[in-house]
Amino acid sequence: MMLIQKRSLQKKKDVLISSFIGFFPPQETYPMARESEYWKYLEKYKQENEKKIKAVKNDNESNIVCPKQIPLQKATVFHSTCVWLQGVLSMQDQYALYEAVLKAAKCCRPEDLKNKNKYSSKLMVLNPSNPYHYKQRYCKIYDDLLSSVSHILWKQCKMQVFDRTTKNALELKIVKALKYETQNGRIEDHIDGLKGYVIIFSIGNIAKFRCKSAAIGEKYFDFASGDVLMFDTSKEAAVEHGISHIEEGTCPAFLSLRYPEISTCRICVQMRLV
Repeated sequence: MMLIQKRSLQKKKDVLISSFIGFFPPQETYPMARESEYWKYLEKYKQENEKKIKAVKNDNESNIVCPKQIPLQKATVFHSTCVWLQGVLSMQDQYALYEAVLKAAKCCRPEDLKNKNKYSSKLMVLNPSNPYHYKQRYCKIYDDLLSSVSHILWKQCKMQVFDRTTKNALELKIVKALKYETQNGRIEDHIDGLKGYVIIFSIGNIAKFRCKSAAIGEKYFDFASGDVLMFDTSKEAAVEHGISHIEEGTCPAFLSLRYPEISTCRICVQMRLV
């Protein structure tokens, strides 16, 4: 009688265990020496499974690839004063660039973030020649991206606009980041009228961009996430440029999943070289 009761209790215990099969291993795999060892084994098995699940999730996230990654790196030369580079920034580059923007933004004062255009907001600004800015706000990604752009311009366009090996190499003077919301983000057509060049890196939703000058005519294009635009900002080049609107729902999935706030805007990082 006692043996039957023990078997009945064991059967109920097995049923209870089987109801939690998602956390527990198959019954034939666990050691049956002692009950305490059995429960320790189950806990260990559960922890290992959770680690595997986490690893799979991370692996899946790292495998989400922008359609333009391993870049097309297509160069469209409107003129020597204006070049549009597609697919320059990889997924990792865009992550690193946005993290650099966030880092600098934490150190900026309210007076640093004043912005003339009411349809955009300034996220950060830094001057690499300022020791405080360089220490607190600067990141290696800016140097890496400048090197990448320089390499692509030379390889595909035979242009040495800011080759640092030359005597008259341009210096990076200012880096700033602007945010354009999909709801009303835009900027009127204008000419910067500043000596030197600007390199614009785009992250997030597509900007409907326009540029115009006597040399290049009038050009309209989709300035997508990962693209770069470089142009001469001098009065002589007179490159007029502007954004009509930000196209909603065009942010790459890998960005919106990791940084949900980017799904409703476009981040523009400008590097001015003089």
